[in-house]
Order: sequence, then structure tokens, then C-alpha cells
Amino acid sequence: LAIIAFYAHGAVTSGRINRLGSLTGSIELELPGSGEHVRLLKLPAGEYEWQRLRQEWAFSKYFFNLGHRDLRFSVFPGKLNVTGVFIYESQGRYASTSLNDRPAIVLRLIEQRFPELLDRFELANGMVPEDRFIDVYLAEKRSIEAERQRDE
Repeated sequence: LAIIAFYAHGAVTSGRINRLGSLTGSIELELPGSGEHVRLLKLPAGEYEWQRLRQEWAFSKYFFNLGHRDLRFSVFPGKLNVTGVFIYESQGRYASTSLNDRPAIVLRLIEQRFPELLDRFELANGMVPEDRFIDVYLAEKRSIEAERQRDE
């Protein structure tokens, strides 16, 4: 499983994520406009990258190819994968994008939208696998919950 967090500051219609090394491994995400978009996707293990974004204006379509940027993440088997926070900002036909390692933001989104998954799956940082932030965060969270239960 992978959590895709996408923040759009400007009009966007869809985004494509490509599974590297696969001819049929691309995922098209419908992204209805500006705002926060969070998706939980079942993806095969592997390396992925944001490939392109699409905007539609009246009768025109604009595509922003992202292949020249390093917008990659990994999906590890049997884990809930944190794939970073993708940020898109546009003004007219000009846009900027970034993929940021922000596990604190994604963990908060999981707690709000998919809390049952935290007990069912081990989490993995798909951008920086060796980063221990997720482990430290979850250990502190469990410690606080255990203290609360003792106090009750």
C-alpha cells in the first residue's frame, strides 16, 4: 500500500505516476482542482516517479512532463509506504513541482483518514528508507497512549 499526498496550488486535472521498468505500470490520478488530495493505493513493489501533470482550460489541455525531475519514491512489499508530499504550484501555463520527504505530514494524514492501518501495517519511508523518523514517532505515540491508559 502507498499513501500519495498531493497538494495543488492552482488548477490541475490529473497526475501520472510511472512504475520504473514496467511498460504497463503507470497510474493516472484524477485530481479535481486545487487543494489537498490524499490517495491510498495498492501498488506492486518497485520504484516509481511522477511522470506528468495535466491541466484543462476551457477547450485546451496542457501537459507538464516531469521526467527530467527527480520525483521518485519506492514501494516496499507488505508495508504501508509513505511516498512523500508532492506539491504543485501554477500560474496560468507555468508551474513548479516538488516531492518532499515530510513523513510527519503524511503520518498525520494517515492518523486522520486511515487510523486502522497504523496497527495493521509496518510503515516504510519510500523516499528515504534509512530515515528513522517514523519509528521514533510511532514509539513516542505508543508511549503516550500507554501513559494515558495507566492514568485512567
